[in-house]
Amino acid sequence: MEVNSFLQDCPPFDTLAEEQRSWAVSQLQSVYMNDQNCNDILKDMKPALFIVRSGVFDLRGADGRLIERLESGDLFGYPSLLSGREVVNKLQAIEDGIVYVLPQSAFDRLRNVSKSFEQYFIRAHGQRLLTEQKSDDGTDSDWSEQTVGSVVSMPPVSLSSSTSVQEAAKLMASHGISSVLVVDDTQLVGILTDRDLRNRVVAEGLPLDVRVSAVMTQLPESVYENRSLMDALTTMTSSNIHHLPVVNDQNQPVGMVTATDLIRQQRSDPVFLISAIRKASSKSQLIEEAQKLPEYLQTFASRVKQTSVLGRLMASVTDGMTRQLIQLYEQENGAAPAAYSWLAFGSQGREDQTLSSDQDNGLLLSNDLSDKQKDWFAGLGDYVCEGLNECGIPSCPGT
Repeated sequence: MEVNSFLQDCPPFDTLAEEQRSWAVSQLQSVYMNDQNCNDILKDMKPALFIVRSGVFDLRGADGRLIERLESGDLFGYPSLLSGREVVNKLQAIEDGIVYVLPQSAFDRLRNVSKSFEQYFIRAHGQRLLTEQKSDDGTDSDWSEQTVGSVVSMPPVSLSSSTSVQEAAKLMASHGISSVLVVDDTQLVGILTDRDLRNRVVAEGLPLDVRVSAVMTQLPESVYENRSLMDALTTMTSSNIHHLPVVNDQNQPVGMVTATDLIRQQRSDPVFLISAIRKASSKSQLIEEAQKLPEYLQTFASRVKQTSVLGRLMASVTDGMTRQLIQLYEQENGAAPAAYSWLAFGSQGREDQTLSSDQDNGLLLSNDLSDKQKDWFAGLGDYVCEGLNECGIPSCPGT
């Protein structure tokens, strides 16, 4: 009970259901660490998640640089769990103490059953990467210029929409995958994930012969194989998804990228700003997050070779702010009364935006809208453009 109470106040274990947290407690091993044994324990028990119960420890890089001071409730060891990297950091005991150890198998199970648990460590890992300035070979690494196709690790696993969910589950199990693409006539029409099977089939008590088309996510977000990893990152964080189909210019699937694939590229810090923007629940909160953009750009600029990457990052962040402002407007004024497209022109459309670039936006609407519908869209345009201006994207002086 004492360990359970401790974890209840220790993020992200506080987000777990009581049953999940109790199970996690049963998987923990308690070790006593001091300056003589801490690195031996770290080496012998890796990969694992380490949770400081008591004591004070300094986590240092291979070069001796201080990365983080760890005290009660702090966690370490997760970068190697997520990315598969060899553990190179060292531990220095400032005050002896007790550390809980969660093995990788238990960590992976908790990631699979709790979205909030997984997201916490994805964000934490990215935050850790903010301190890294060089790649492993000592040279600058411009990960964002890589194409999405370059990180697709295996050919697409797909099935037709008429396949039964039982056959789909068998296919996923045989390939050891958590999602499968749904393809009809060579075209991507959907995606089916473990979560869909759990929430839409098992939880609803549906028969095993129900077709995949009844429970899949239809017309999922996707990314072209020749687009950059920055585009994939923006799409995944803006849409809050972990599996992103990769297609060619004929909309034919060529593979899948996941959040873990991007983490392995070792440069996922822009995810924090884009993710924070997506989670903003009010215009004032969005503006507060947008004020951090210059700092992010400066940090990112210190490790990229091509300045054009900064333009793409800026355009991606502006896209995210625009989407969130649209959602906030719809929350206040109801869903759109007709189909529409929000268009971005100028530097944002060209993806060569800077902090001084102004807005060039437009709305694509049907010709047969009523006056009431037109008023709704006029309000949307004003709300978004004014919001972007407040976020630091100035209005066009020519309008």
